[in-house]
Amino acid sequence: MVWAEKGVHAFPGKTDHRLHSFLIEAYHQCGNHRKTLELAWQAFTESPNLSTYQKLKTYTAQQDDWEDPWPPMRVKALAFIREEIQKNHQSRKSSYAYTQRDGQPNQTELIKILLWEGDVQTAWEEAQQGWCPNSLWIELAQKREENHPADALKIYQDQVEPTLAIKNNTAYQQAIRYLVKIKELMTRLKKQTTFKKYLNDIRATHKAKRNFIKFLDAEKGL
Repeated sequence: MVWAEKGVHAFPGKTDHRLHSFLIEAYHQCGNHRKTLELAWQAFTESPNLSTYQKLKTYTAQQDDWEDPWPPMRVKALAFIREEIQKNHQSRKSSYAYTQRDGQPNQTELIKILLWEGDVQTAWEEAQQGWCPNSLWIELAQKREENHPADALKIYQDQVEPTLAIKNNTAYQQAIRYLVKIKELMTRLKKQTTFKKYLNDIRATHKAKRNFIKFLDAEKGL
């Protein structure tokens, strides 16, 4: 433990996550709850992501308090990560490496955390405020399609053209899976006529992609 503590002190702000994990668990096993929580918080603030958040929750919940200590810690942790998102966004905006994607705050880790907690509504609201990868948009669509089909529909439609632009059979088959989902949602929204026109437009735009059209013709769900 002493050697591990020296490692943490030697590299403040750049501590290897494995060293943090070892020392946090060592403190926990020794019953030193104060140091356990202090280091769990340090690990989270150095690298605010889903993994460090999960560990922070685990060790916070194990504190010997009469009341559940997690709710106030959760508020503090979410406030911290939101502040970090804005700081990083402002920093990127002022750099020479600024890209179009940097025009929006990167909400990825916050959305991952909220989805892990099952707070789909807040995750959806946060996604509207910034950028996150397509994989998270798809997860949001899957979780919202039952009660919010129109929201899910837009997400799936937004995936079709970028997927077709990859121009290989795997991408074509994925695009068709999106089209099947789009048909299902438009049917629920009583937009069958709109879907027929949408699909005809897709066919016309991508008629030169022979394999895509072949897969499309073979798809019974369309």
